[in-house]
Amino acid sequence: MKKMILITGAILASASILAQDAPKEEVKNPFKFSGAAYAYGAMYKTTTKDQSSSYGAYRFRPYFSYGTDNVEATVKLEIDQVFGGSKTTALQADIGNDEKTIEVKSAFLKFKIPSIAGLSVKGGVDEYKTVGGFTCGTELGHGLLNYKADMFDLTLIMAKVWEPNTLDTKSDDTTEKNDVTFYGADATLKLNDDIKIRPALYLIQAEKNQNPADSKVAFVGKTAMIPSIGANMKFGDITVDFAGAYDNCAKDENDVKYSGYAVDLSPAYKLSEEMKVGGFFTLLSGDDGSSATKSKSFADFTLKADGWGRMYLLENMQTFNNAGDHAFADIRGNSSGYMLVGAFFSYKLSDIEVKVQGAWGRLNKVASGAKKDLGVEFDGQLSYEVEKNAKLIFECAYLATGKAFGEDGAINTTTEKQKALYSALGMSYKW
Repeated sequence: MKKMILITGAILASASILAQDAPKEEVKNPFKFSGAAYAYGAMYKTTTKDQSSSYGAYRFRPYFSYGTDNVEATVKLEIDQVFGGSKTTALQADIGNDEKTIEVKSAFLKFKIPSIAGLSVKGGVDEYKTVGGFTCGTELGHGLLNYKADMFDLTLIMAKVWEPNTLDTKSDDTTEKNDVTFYGADATLKLNDDIKIRPALYLIQAEKNQNPADSKVAFVGKTAMIPSIGANMKFGDITVDFAGAYDNCAKDENDVKYSGYAVDLSPAYKLSEEMKVGGFFTLLSGDDGSSATKSKSFADFTLKADGWGRMYLLENMQTFNNAGDHAFADIRGNSSGYMLVGAFFSYKLSDIEVKVQGAWGRLNKVASGAKKDLGVEFDGQLSYEVEKNAKLIFECAYLATGKAFGEDGAINTTTEKQKALYSALGMSYKW
């Protein structure tokens, strides 16, 4: 009996030791909090003579997500304010700071379908970027179906661009069929580790009673087709990024035929682990306004010009550019279209990074006698990384303004131009 007690005690002790040494299963936290924020001060001289501005602002974007193995629910908020003010707008962070400034940037549900590996569905408001970002590169309300495999990624999307809050009446032409809807079939094909191809077809359906002044879509009563192709290729230390789109829309209710194209090409060479140099070429079709029955501007097919660009002034691509309306030289949505030819250089040493770029530009098509030269722009950025994803940033830009901004120019024909300047000092953080 005594022997049995000793054996039993030894077994229990061994089990206890094994239980203590067994690794504990990690409990996955379904709740995630992430986001981005920045604060800065900026100074500008616009393209209009004797016009300037200086201000300070901040942006805070908290992201909340709750997810299980097959379900994700995410909401992204945004707070934008300019320092100081007189309570005339919600964008003022004045003394007391009790303005209502919270916006909903994204809010969506995403379900993975357990019975089909790689398949997911998504609905709500979130960012969606078309090939090159030429047609769309911002948030929009949509339903999305996505299938992912090892070398293949397919997305089918339907989104509402314009949907007035009015009741349709079958015999009332002023209210029915006034929506604008976006459709897309978008695939990414991974040929190997170094080459990715992205073919896509997008449709913009504008019903017969939609108002272009409200919906921002030029054509009425027709559906535009936008076949697109993108590519990302790597050959050793050389990378090449390409995006192109062609759009076409038959004669609409106003007897106007629409067409256009957009191309962006950017090769780069990695000189070392710290240095990279490259170039870029951007070309968007334009229209000179000479025909009442044809429009050849790609801007007719751009839902919002947020999806592409590099230059701080000509394409409004400053790091700190969203709290105020200072897009005084932005030519992305101009009906004349444009061409940019430029180069860039970046150098990163430990926590410090330097970036410079420059480009010459001109408008593509302008009215007879109008000037199209946009000038030459130089941009620079110096950043210091305090810790991962937390940076102090100084950036600046100078635009030797071309004749397109002058009294005989296609952009500004009523005021005298001046050289445009921009500088900003701020801090940014992503987590």
